Amino acid sequence: MLRVRVTAQLWQGSWPRTADEVAEGPWHSVINVCAECVGGYEHPAVPVWHHGIPDGQDPGPAWFDAVVAAYDALPKPVLIHCGQGISRSSAAVLAVLVAREHMTPDAAWTWLQRVHPLAAPHAALWTAWQAWAAARPT
Repeated sequence: MLRVRVTAQLWQGSWPRTADEVAEGPWHSVINVCAECVGGYEHPAVPVWHHGIPDGQDPGPAWFDAVVAAYDALPKPVLIHCGQGISRSSAAVLAVLVAREHMTPDAAWTWLQRVHPLAAPHAALWTAWQAWAAARPT
């Protein structure tokens, strides 16, 4: 089980396997960006937003916008998870850092590497995130 505190309002990690694991965490809601991570861990007290994608594919810019919109709408702190807490969740967390923490893409990546040295978005996700971040208004 991998869980990393990225900011005061944002956590990143691997797939929670049980409802207790979700309910006992320091987060108040969950964003699931893992296509194959479904069922078994929902808890009635913790809202879960599902927008899973397969790893290693470009999800398109709308996916990053949807992750940020979910982050905005959910109670804080939020756990963003994928299967292992390394690739898809890293791309999603980077989007939140750029959009809501007002970090530059370089600063967001430097910060994430510092707090989560295992962070490693798949090349397709990395390229998609860079394009999404570059297209955002400054």
